[in-house]
Amino acid sequence: MFAERFLELSKFIEFCKKYNVITTKEELEHYEKEGLMFPRARIIYPPDFIKEKKKWSYKHDQNSITTIWPIIQELFDPTRFFDMDWIKVTDEELIDSFDRAFEKGNIYLHNPEQETFRPWNKYPKVQFQFQRAKIRETIVEHYYGYWQIHQLYFLQQYPDLFRNYSLIKSLTKKKRAKYNWYPRAFNKEIYKTFRKNGTAFVPIYDSLSFFFTLYYRERERNFAKAQEKYNVKQLDENEYEDLKKAQKNNAQFVCLKFGVTEETLINYIHNLLELRAEYIKSEKNKLTTLIDFDISVLYSWIWALTGKTWEEVSQELKFNFDKIDFLKIDFETKRFYDSKMILERHFSGLTKWNLTPSPPESYSNEILIFCQKNGLDIFLHYLPEFVATQEETRKFLPQTRYTNLKNLTNFFEYFLKALAVKAKADSTGTMNRVMQNVLSKSVKADKSWLTGYTSVKKDANSFQELLQNLQSAKALSNQNNTDKEISKTIIITFLARNFTTHNYTQEDQFYFELFGELSSAVFLSIFYFWHLAKIEGWV
Repeated sequence: MFAERFLELSKFIEFCKKYNVITTKEELEHYEKEGLMFPRARIIYPPDFIKEKKKWSYKHDQNSITTIWPIIQELFDPTRFFDMDWIKVTDEELIDSFDRAFEKGNIYLHNPEQETFRPWNKYPKVQFQFQRAKIRETIVEHYYGYWQIHQLYFLQQYPDLFRNYSLIKSLTKKKRAKYNWYPRAFNKEIYKTFRKNGTAFVPIYDSLSFFFTLYYRERERNFAKAQEKYNVKQLDENEYEDLKKAQKNNAQFVCLKFGVTEETLINYIHNLLELRAEYIKSEKNKLTTLIDFDISVLYSWIWALTGKTWEEVSQELKFNFDKIDFLKIDFETKRFYDSKMILERHFSGLTKWNLTPSPPESYSNEILIFCQKNGLDIFLHYLPEFVATQEETRKFLPQTRYTNLKNLTNFFEYFLKALAVKAKADSTGTMNRVMQNVLSKSVKADKSWLTGYTSVKKDANSFQELLQNLQSAKALSNQNNTDKEISKTIIITFLARNFTTHNYTQEDQFYFELFGELSSAVFLSIFYFWHLAKIEGWV
């Protein structure tokens, strides 16, 4: 749907309904009549074409139409399902067929904004009989841009424009004077251009949807040419460079056509973020997702022009709250910041250990970057699962919590092995052996906590045995000693890993305070070994 720059009236109404913006043909016609919102295009067919088209629908003979009405066929892009369809796309066909037709002055395609309004029911209808069937068809089709859902919602916030319109018209001057009520005057230009806070959104969206059409079709064309292996298509290095070059040319072309620059596009992001904030405040979640899509397209436009990353583009924004909101729209960036937030919640536990030197708060950020660069970015997938909103009921399920804890403890093992490689230690064998190998390479760390660590069993073949061994680990820390705290934490981490790897329990106790205790220990263990790697200079 988003790849379609123009939606036929019924499709547009259905699209709006999907995003909880309810409208009717009558409402849309009224807005055009009043000069508040126009269709983006209108086709007025010759009556004979309608007859031929209807006959074709019965005969399934399209050749008769394409032969007699080639100018009308030029209005529509062919349906493209297969790679061969996309491979045949020319540079000109990257542009939507309506835009090409407007450029050529197609006699059947009209711009409603530039013409005198005509009531929709005043357009002629074709009536004829075919194979004993009486057929009555309209000769007109109205087209809207998908993005006009935002303009429509904007108009609907002012009931006097349509909902109360008939009531207003029915009031006599005498009644208005009696109740001291007069309709509020309004500036049509504000609604026609969808102007909010001094920003006209119609030209923004017109250029944005034009760009996305080119961007989407170019991508499809390039992937269609790529070789498939094991049912997966992937561009090689040269093909990817060709795609980037083509997208840059497309981005520059659209900038030139609409008179915009990179600075303009950055301002567009700010404008859409303001609109997004209004939707969030009004709890319009579905419309918010649409804005997120639009901002993603804007980023793609900037990326095509400059090659800048999402993070780099965020630094171009003026306000910090814009930077934060923008960063959270990108899935990968949002995942990073959500993960960082979760790690930071657990960092305070590390500061109580009085480690030397004192661990800086930057550890959370450093660990995540390390994971990204060392093939452990799966950690960034695990972490957001530990935070849930009321709507995310799946995350509250015991099965989900168990899986999350198991994944976290497995990650700790991967993390230890990655640090072992950095320390030039043997990274093979059990988790305990890898940890011992890492510690053997350390010359600066205080390892006195190992005494307590070796004194407690770290396996559990049942839930009751897990509880017993946890109590033994906790007994170590009763002496309020840093070494004992570290011992306790590492033991609990190993218990959590060994139990979740080899056992499964449905005991309620496991999924409440105990779950928090186990997961917190794993997080602290990650921080501790990162601290060790930092003071040794391995990372």
